[in-house]
Amino acid sequence: MKLQRFPNLKLLASAALALAGATLGIANPAIAAPQLTITPITWNVIGLDSVASQMLGGAGPDQFLEGARVCNVGDATATNVTASFVKTGGSSYISLVGASTLSIPSLPAGPTSHPPGNTGPTPSNCSDFYFNVKIARDRASYSTLANASTRQQFYISATGTGLGTITTPQNRELYVEKLVSQSRNAVDSISGPSTVFVGDIVQYTVKGHTAPGGYEQLSFLPVLPGFFQLLSVSTTYSSPSGSTNNVVYADACGWENNPSSTYYHNNLTCNNPAIPSGYVGEKVGDNVTTVYTIKILSAGSGALTNIIYDFSGSSYHYNADVGTGANLFAVTAFAPSTGIDLMVQKTRVGTFANGINGQYTLNVSNAGTLSTTGTITVTDVLPASLDYVSATGNGWTCNYVLANRTLTCTSSGPLAPKTNSNITLTVKPNTTGTISNTATVATANDTVASNNTSNDTTTVNAPVNLAVTKTVGIASSSGTPITSTSPNSNITYTVKVTNNSSFDVIGAKLSDIVDPAITVSTTSAPVCNPSGGSTCTLTTTGNDVSALLNLKSGGTATITITGTVASSATGTIPNTAQVAPPAGYVDQNLTDNAASADVNVNASDLTIAKTHTDKFLLNQNSSFLLTVKNIGFSATSGTITVTDQLPTGLTYQSAAGAGWSCSFNATNTTVTCTTSNVIAASSSANPITITVRRDSSAATTNTATVSGGGDKNNTNDFGSDAIAGVSQLRLVKRITAINTTNRTGFVDGTGTTDDNATNWPSPTSTSLAGVINGGAVRSGDVVEYTIYFLSDGGADAQNVVLCDLVPLNQTLVANAYSTVAVAPGGTAGATRSIATSVNGAQVSYTDLVDGDAGGFYVVGASVPVPVGGTSPQPCPAANTSANGNGAVVVNLGTLLRATASGTPASSYGFVRFRAKVN
Repeated sequence: MKLQRFPNLKLLASAALALAGATLGIANPAIAAPQLTITPITWNVIGLDSVASQMLGGAGPDQFLEGARVCNVGDATATNVTASFVKTGGSSYISLVGASTLSIPSLPAGPTSHPPGNTGPTPSNCSDFYFNVKIARDRASYSTLANASTRQQFYISATGTGLGTITTPQNRELYVEKLVSQSRNAVDSISGPSTVFVGDIVQYTVKGHTAPGGYEQLSFLPVLPGFFQLLSVSTTYSSPSGSTNNVVYADACGWENNPSSTYYHNNLTCNNPAIPSGYVGEKVGDNVTTVYTIKILSAGSGALTNIIYDFSGSSYHYNADVGTGANLFAVTAFAPSTGIDLMVQKTRVGTFANGINGQYTLNVSNAGTLSTTGTITVTDVLPASLDYVSATGNGWTCNYVLANRTLTCTSSGPLAPKTNSNITLTVKPNTTGTISNTATVATANDTVASNNTSNDTTTVNAPVNLAVTKTVGIASSSGTPITSTSPNSNITYTVKVTNNSSFDVIGAKLSDIVDPAITVSTTSAPVCNPSGGSTCTLTTTGNDVSALLNLKSGGTATITITGTVASSATGTIPNTAQVAPPAGYVDQNLTDNAASADVNVNASDLTIAKTHTDKFLLNQNSSFLLTVKNIGFSATSGTITVTDQLPTGLTYQSAAGAGWSCSFNATNTTVTCTTSNVIAASSSANPITITVRRDSSAATTNTATVSGGGDKNNTNDFGSDAIAGVSQLRLVKRITAINTTNRTGFVDGTGTTDDNATNWPSPTSTSLAGVINGGAVRSGDVVEYTIYFLSDGGADAQNVVLCDLVPLNQTLVANAYSTVAVAPGGTAGATRSIATSVNGAQVSYTDLVDGDAGGFYVVGASVPVPVGGTSPQPCPAANTSANGNGAVVVNLGTLLRATASGTPASSYGFVRFRAKVN
């Protein structure tokens, strides 16, 4: 008898194989180790007020956050993880405030490095490091594209114990833009503890708003006192509805921050088709709520304020309320005292107005080292100018006595060291002017009396009532409202602000940023016409139109803005104007502080969607479905062309669609389909089906483009479809021993390249040892068969079951591997005739179909179909006396995909058994 090749080798693998994320190798695949990644998480654009005289006088922000996310995607905890901000040249006007190196003691391992779009919570295996960047208030601080020395080059590095150093891309830079002050962005409230202690980790909630619908680029970030360190961020936006973020920067449209790119900083934020949009509609914002998690580094006092800055309408803007009113929250950090040390801090929430409810926060904290032991009492005597409304607090019982205007709140406690408890006091001012109010706290055995009282003084103004309306008409007759227009036409917006207050309002602010689809006229520049006695100071920067208004009671200001619709404009052009009261004032009716006038452009606008439902299995045909839709307000005209250049790994088979004429260019692997059919507004063409054969297991993305048909908007002419990587298993079977003689060395098999794959462990003389032809054998000889396996596809191989039939005229040798380590789950004392090696460890399995992962199925026994597989499978069907003498079956589970030779260790191994010649 001569042993030849192996016709009975079968492999059962689940048909449901999931796409794997990036698997990072380690130095020694047999030993668990951490693996760090780093990703930028902030906008490279920072800035100063665009009016140099105002900027030099202290107007606007000059401090911003720049940061990166460091994640541990290894399989062991990383220790002493540090991140450093490194300046590498350029501007001398940018410096750091505070530490340039931040650290955390440890970072657990986890599977992900950065959720797409920054949605959802920050992964537990990731930590964000934010650094405070400060811009000098100097005319030379502004950046230009022409002068690299005006731009600060930088990167952020990260490392840990026993690890190398990784960095963010090192060709990145900070670009100091000219920011326009706008009142359309504003902070509504800041809440959190006003008293904190060194070492505490606390949270502050900032609520604010932007223009309706939000912006293409939005940073919502705090300016922190020096004793604060920002740890993490959690944000929700009302537009798009339900959208979230876990960093301070929201990239809605796909910003290009690579200076070497031709798309860099050219005031077209969404023009690089290779960068996907971050949010639906390519805008984000509206009502914004952000929770900052902060660590207290040292004792001190300071204030938190919040910057809301954006890009829209070809310019950059910041909120005019930085550091004022509701956007200023005082915080004091204390070092802990000894014993019991209660303190109270009274702070005002927002701005107070006569006749409108306002709130105080009474923050009671224990700065001591011992818990309180008796009743805690807070007393607040309201002045005559404040009427009591309510007082509430978790664990507090509050009672107000009108006769002496005294509020008394009690808590049984205890209040533990370095903790606090808040009371919310709601009052209604009944007059204007300056109001002073003091709260007091008391408890038994308080060791420090100097911090038991707190006073707040505020100015109460009368509430204002401003309203704005807006219409759009054709330029020649602006009083005639329109709802649609055409490219290259002229239109005029009319904005009217009315002071419905009973008194004059000095310093109201109007903001109107015209959409970039319209170019505001410079020959017919915006004008403002106030009614008698009112005044208006108009400022126009590109498409940014703002006005400072001094309005008489009942007075108005009418602003007219004329512009030209771009030749490439499509869809609906939105426009919103907003009016805000002067600092320190509250508008009693916010529902009429914004007005919109949208206009539809009569033009076609083609989009293309590319999808698939097939599984795209290796070496099989699958199809893409391409759907062209006209989302414009006019029908298409002329020929429409769809092109699709197939990526490597996909081989063209056919392309067709009703009404389409399709061809294929083999030289550049491009499918081209054309149609002259008219696509009506808001309608789709018949779909195109492109069929390909998949020749590579690697993940790939295929992009199609549509053009023609009178399409004016080329920013949405791309449609991409990602094809997940698929698993690929290579099997190499060898005879590794006959009787007691091992068969060694490497034999290159003919008719297959599986044994030549690059990711087999090196050297193959060891990892694929054995022979293909064993020569002549006799009755009673024992042959050892070894089936080597390697997972080296584009995804992990899941639910893998390997099955090999014992050859005819041979019988499985019982207990051949009794000296090999016992695999868990098998029947105690049973013979072990199967051996495997996975992840660098050899184990043996019983012959029985029991609790371990291996077993021997006698002739005719049914071999189960793997999880996710479909019947019939090769092994169950072949386990007959005509094909073999029973089946050796091993459940290998999930085999990670190989990323390099022998990496990871769980991507390769072998199954081994012995059979005696009958």
